[in-house]
Amino acid sequence: MATNNMVDAVPFWTEKMYGPGGGQDHLGLGSVVTDRILPRLSPGINVLTIHPRYWSFYAFVLSEFWARDLPRTKAALREWYRPLECIYSVACSLCDGRDHRGNPIGTRKIGSLVATTPEGFDPRFDYMDSTMGGYGLYYATVMQSIGLVALADPRLGLPVDAVTPAGQIVADAFRTVIAETEYYQNWALLTLVWVG
Repeated sequence: MATNNMVDAVPFWTEKMYGPGGGQDHLGLGSVVTDRILPRLSPGINVLTIHPRYWSFYAFVLSEFWARDLPRTKAALREWYRPLECIYSVACSLCDGRDHRGNPIGTRKIGSLVATTPEGFDPRFDYMDSTMGGYGLYYATVMQSIGLVALADPRLGLPVDAVTPAGQIVADAFRTVIAETEYYQNWALLTLVWVG
């Protein structure tokens, strides 16, 4: 009798309900660390990259969006944002500066694209499945928690995310630092014209 109970208690695999997919954390162990442990150890700090550069980039993009006469809709923000993040990811992938370590957002697809050494890059390249890229996946709520952005809240008259005064300081600093770069002069501004 004891043997039957032991056999019945052993877990077994059932038939597959979903097709195989991609991913890096199939058991969800990384989620336990990033969602449960790290917020207690370092509140408001996103540990996905080794530099907080994305906070300044996303503040810059939101600042540029609000500085233009564009529809204040999530669709318009997405159309504005995704080409800028795509080309920024390409630029980070191409950068060989010794202080620029780590992988940019969308590395899997962007890295494969950059490795083919094309003659040019399409800012509308589908670099990530998330409609709002890395900002929507990882950074929006973290940036809100440290006071850099205010998330959309139609009840408060805010139809899409916007930078706060502190976020504007960060956006201005980023703009100043990249003003002379090829990314800003030859890609970002061109993309701003295309979308805007």
